[in-house]
Amino acid sequence: MSSLERPPALPPLDAVEAHQAQRVDAPAGAEVVGEFRVRRVTVAGSGASSWSMPPERGLALAAQRKSTDAVARARAAITALHDAGATITFQGVARHAGVSRQWLYKNTELRAEIEKLRGAQMGARRVAVAQRASDASLRQRDQTLAEDNKRLRAENTDLKVELAVLLGERRAARPSTPRRPHRS
Repeated sequence: MSSLERPPALPPLDAVEAHQAQRVDAPAGAEVVGEFRVRRVTVAGSGASSWSMPPERGLALAAQRKSTDAVARARAAITALHDAGATITFQGVARHAGVSRQWLYKNTELRAEIEKLRGAQMGARRVAVAQRASDASLRQRDQTLAEDNKRLRAENTDLKVELAVLLGERRAARPSTPRRPHRS
């Protein structure tokens, strides 16, 4: 059968729409497809025909697609901000995703995710994935710091010895003076 003879499979209606569709009497030329009624529409003068669904069903599908797209954009925005190490806020996510802050607050899943990430950021500032140090670079940094620390300790010891020698020479170069007894 061609697509002009039978409408394509459409997603099912939710329970409320299905109930409303069943209560409506089918107009002449309409038939039930799945859970809703469709009818064949003939373009005047051309003899061509196609299937149409009730306008409210098309609007519901468009609204559902729009909502699904907005959720996907918001999730992508959250991921992008998180990976970039940026502060995650409702305003930032809304701006990045092209949705309203009010919509984010109303969506309980997205709201919980944003609040969870905001809470995690309060304790420690996130660093962008590309800027995070690898384990190998951290080990190399630790080794370099340990070597620097060892070198500086040796230099400090040498300076203390040199200072002691200079103070001893200075004391020896002074004329000796009798010491006064200490008062108690």
